Amino acid sequence: MTDNKTEHHANHHNEANHKEHEKKKSSFGKEKMWMIATAILAVAFVVVLILFLTANTNSDNGNLTGLFGLPGDLPDAGSCSITPDASLIGEQTVTFLEENFPVTGLILKSSVLERGLINVTINVEGQDMNIYTSTDGEIVFIPGGAPIYKTEFAKLQAELNANAEAEAASIPKVDKPKIDVYVMSHCPYGTQIEKGLLPVVDLLGDKADIAIKFVNYTLHGEKETNEQINQYCIQQKYPTQYYDYLSCFLEDSNTDRCVAKEGFDTSVLNACVAETDATYGLTANEPQFAIYDAENKAFGVAGSPTTVINGIKVDNMPRSPQGILDRVCAAFTTAPSECSIQLSTDTPAPGFGYDGTGSATPAECS
Repeated sequence: MTDNKTEHHANHHNEANHKEHEKKKSSFGKEKMWMIATAILAVAFVVVLILFLTANTNSDNGNLTGLFGLPGDLPDAGSCSITPDASLIGEQTVTFLEENFPVTGLILKSSVLERGLINVTINVEGQDMNIYTSTDGEIVFIPGGAPIYKTEFAKLQAELNANAEAEAASIPKVDKPKIDVYVMSHCPYGTQIEKGLLPVVDLLGDKADIAIKFVNYTLHGEKETNEQINQYCIQQKYPTQYYDYLSCFLEDSNTDRCVAKEGFDTSVLNACVAETDATYGLTANEPQFAIYDAENKAFGVAGSPTTVINGIKVDNMPRSPQGILDRVCAAFTTAPSECSIQLSTDTPAPGFGYDGTGSATPAECS
């Protein structure tokens, strides 16, 4: 009797184990099949994605060729997609660049839809350049730079303009404005504003007190210290010829050539240079340049260029002749007739030489 119960119990136990084993086997099989199906779907998705990204441009109408050679837009099939006007976006891109950057003479060569972007080919001074934009023209991708979002760019420009207007309004008006421009003689941004300033000096003459001064430290070595002492001495000994000398120096930084051109007595200049150097300890304490140290500290001068108008430091000083003229003329109690004359609105290129134009961005040596 006991043996029968034991045998029955063993059979029941084996049957249960068998069912459980079959259940696990079945579960494992389903799980494995699900994993295989998921992998297949993943591979299929990748294939579709690759086909989409590597789709070709239809040479007939400029539309992106869709999967398996079908047109990317099928208006007859009731598609809601909109094909961008590549030509219009190309024209808008060129206009945007000309209005906001120091470039002129841009030629639009082609503008086509290419892999989800508009490829705008322009010619700049004989060189072709490819600039990509989003299909709505909102984002501009300039080689070597961060993407430009037109809406945000416009907001920033409006904010800068508003700040500049508020800043100009805060400058007290006087009968004869005093404009001090602090530079480093070899700073490319210092030379940039100097080139923009020269036509204003020529136009206004002695109706405004415009002076070039120096930041209280140098960044460009011994040549800069020596040149700044030299220019200071020209200002002291030959003040009426200083801007003529500066105009020459800005061509190629050739001091000797420009001293000879203006006919300065080198013995007079050399004596002044030696005396000034000894008085302020300039070469001995390089890179400190202490001639205008007190003014630098008083006005918070911290880089080249820094402009102070009627005792107020100007943070958003333009560098084009017209922009500088507007700021100076706004500082008059009564602006002279010269302020109605139009000067160039082009911002000079940084560095030496008068060719080309540069960015209006207020970069500085600091």
